[in-house]
Amino acid sequence: MTQSPETSPDPVFLTALRAFIYAVAAFVLLYGLSLGSGLIGGVLGAALSVVAARWMEGRRVRAAAVGLAAVGAVAMGAAADGVLTGSAALSGAIGIEDTLALVDLVVFGLTLFGAGLGLRSLATRVPALAVLEVGVITAGVVRLVAGHRDHAISEPRFLSDWVWSQGGDPIVALLALGALVMATVPLLLMVRQRWTKAALSISVLIFLGLFAFALLRVSPPESMPPSGGLGLTGDPDKQDEPMEGEGGGAGHGGGKGDPNEMPFRDDYPKGEPKPVAVVLLHDDYTSPTGYLYFRQTAFSQYNGTRLVRALVKGADPDLLDRFAARRAEVDEVGMLNRRFERLETTVALITDHRSPFGLNNPVAFESIPNPNPGHFRRAYKVESLAPRMDYREMLDYTAGDPEWPEALRALYTQAPEDPRYEELAKELVAELSPEYEGSPVAQALAIRRWLEKNTVYTRRSNHAGAADPTASFLFGSRRGYCVHLAHSMAYLLRARGLPARVAAGYLVDEARRQSGSAVLIQNQDAHAWAEVYLEGAGWVVMDVSPEQAEEGEGTPINPDLQRVLGELARGDETAGKQVDHEGRASLWRWALGVMAPLLGLLLGLLYGVKAWRRLIGRLSPQGQLYRVLYRRALDQLSEVGLSREYGETREAFAARVAQVAPALEPMTRAHLRRALGGEDRLSGAQWRALSQDIDAQIVGSAPRWRRLLGLVNPVSWMRVR
Repeated sequence: MTQSPETSPDPVFLTALRAFIYAVAAFVLLYGLSLGSGLIGGVLGAALSVVAARWMEGRRVRAAAVGLAAVGAVAMGAAADGVLTGSAALSGAIGIEDTLALVDLVVFGLTLFGAGLGLRSLATRVPALAVLEVGVITAGVVRLVAGHRDHAISEPRFLSDWVWSQGGDPIVALLALGALVMATVPLLLMVRQRWTKAALSISVLIFLGLFAFALLRVSPPESMPPSGGLGLTGDPDKQDEPMEGEGGGAGHGGGKGDPNEMPFRDDYPKGEPKPVAVVLLHDDYTSPTGYLYFRQTAFSQYNGTRLVRALVKGADPDLLDRFAARRAEVDEVGMLNRRFERLETTVALITDHRSPFGLNNPVAFESIPNPNPGHFRRAYKVESLAPRMDYREMLDYTAGDPEWPEALRALYTQAPEDPRYEELAKELVAELSPEYEGSPVAQALAIRRWLEKNTVYTRRSNHAGAADPTASFLFGSRRGYCVHLAHSMAYLLRARGLPARVAAGYLVDEARRQSGSAVLIQNQDAHAWAEVYLEGAGWVVMDVSPEQAEEGEGTPINPDLQRVLGELARGDETAGKQVDHEGRASLWRWALGVMAPLLGLLLGLLYGVKAWRRLIGRLSPQGQLYRVLYRRALDQLSEVGLSREYGETREAFAARVAQVAPALEPMTRAHLRRALGGEDRLSGAQWRALSQDIDAQIVGSAPRWRRLLGLVNPVSWMRVR
């Protein structure tokens, strides 16, 4: 007896498609983990497992036997590793390299054959478990592109390098890959479908994938503020809301997203390294310290517990609180231009920031069109007066600005009343030689040197709950991170009567540039440091770097990612202006312009199949009428909302719709007799007469509106079973 469509194996073309998907999944899974021979073995094993599963299904092989075969193949693969590798005869005959290649071929081939056979057989025998296939395939694709997370657009390298070489954007390639996966992986859930319906399902899925791809092109990916940014990141329009990674400890922990305070934390999260910005240096520049300091904010006013943003008029005129729509200039704070180099930089932000930052010392900010909205949140140019001198050249500089009013000088020198600060500061500068004891720079360097030798850098401490977290650190365990160190340095400087403040932004090792002009900034580069004011030099960095540290160095940046983001930041400004001016509307028009022809093509295909199924009976020979005319009748009933349910027999369905189309019962009996190998007792004229009777009965029973609605429905025939 011939198997019915409900129990026969999958069509050959669907099996071949599944085998191809399995092969691709195996390649993705093994890529980077195996040699070429292992890739070949895994791909062949995965593809053959689908063919073997279909063969066993067609011969009614019991589930226990299939499971035994799957487990046996995996076990043989595991055993082959030791057997073949340890065979002296084999390695002597073909050589060590060929032996290793053979081992990979056999091991990965058998292992993936067994795993694929088990997975496919489970999905075939228990359709609900087909979701396991989707999970495995999706996990393989995710593994392939996982390196692309957090804007690491140079990963996977083989894909990104090829796309860049063709003048494209890896983001577009990855979105296309996602659309392809969305369109093909669900095919694994299609069981027991005829080739025509499966082919149409493929078309629909591909269309949906392309449509999703078009929609994803409309808006760039959202960029969430990374944790551990010292409060530097965040939407500038939501500064009162808590930001991820912010919030201090108990008592005086501070934080809570307040940009006016620098939070002290007992457990400062390191987090995963995430790019936050890329900076382009327009001119060659070498920092005297070997480090690039990108200042964003500063804290100058002592509030009895900590340093906070100054509220005194005229304080910190070199800071910009918000992003400016036009060019904004800030005070050059009395710097001698001959000692500084005017340097222009472009900053492209990957995450939102509360305010702009710039290379020390920024004097002007200017917003520019976003060079690549798909990767950056905004972009701006900064003009800085970058120092060209080291500390030795500033030994004779005096502290403060003679033009400051007394209130401003008091602001920058106010320190905690705790006498220990003054005592320690006095003790540290007492060791200076007489010629330098009056030099503010020499005093600052002496204090900094002592802090570097006598403190330990750690992200875990226990000072946030103290009335004075800095005193708890400095006169206690001396274990803390940059916020503790910067406050200690600033307080000790102020205890000597030197104007000082705490600055916050990003610190980048200049060696990271690798002779290029692009500097990639990560969330781990967020930093706080002390600054001392010198007449003629402005705010000079006095950063404390302890000799002892419990944490190792941060994760090194990906030079390829830095290079690629730098190229994106140099994008065509004209294109950026076009995107900024036209906005989302132009992108929607682009999406609709691409999708409209595809939608028309899909609708044409659907209506074409529907018309073909309706009219093919007029051209079919006698031997095919039992099939095409019966299918035509089911299509017409489906148009008026009557379809056979899952598990419902054809006879039961004919009885259920007898009031609408009584002629379906004799047609069903004749169809089943012929489909099950019996003799066709109806002539061609009788088959066509029954078909005409069903047409007339549906017209007489179903409302006209219902028939018209079914007629214009392009997918009504897909409900036919």
